[in-house]
Amino acid sequence: MVKQPAPISLRIRSAEATSRARQILRRLEEDDRLQRRVRWLALKAILSIREMNRVATPRLRSMASNRDRWQVEYKLVETILLKISKLGVE
Repeated sequence: MVKQPAPISLRIRSAEATSRARQILRRLEEDDRLQRRVRWLALKAILSIREMNRVATPRLRSMASNRDRWQVEYKLVETILLKISKLGVE
């Protein structure tokens, strides 16, 4: 006995569902790629901010108020970048 092909309406619905699934997968892959890129750029920014701190700290020793403000802002930026590098952004 020869197996009959599926009716055309079922084949069309299957093709539409497959197309939608592929679109969703492409969007999810793009979102994932962008998240990885954001986390990588946050790590690069952490390295840069730490280098800035290493260079700025000796120069700020003579200016107590500026040094304190710099350290507070440095810690804030570093904390934010660390969170982004671990969790990404939503």
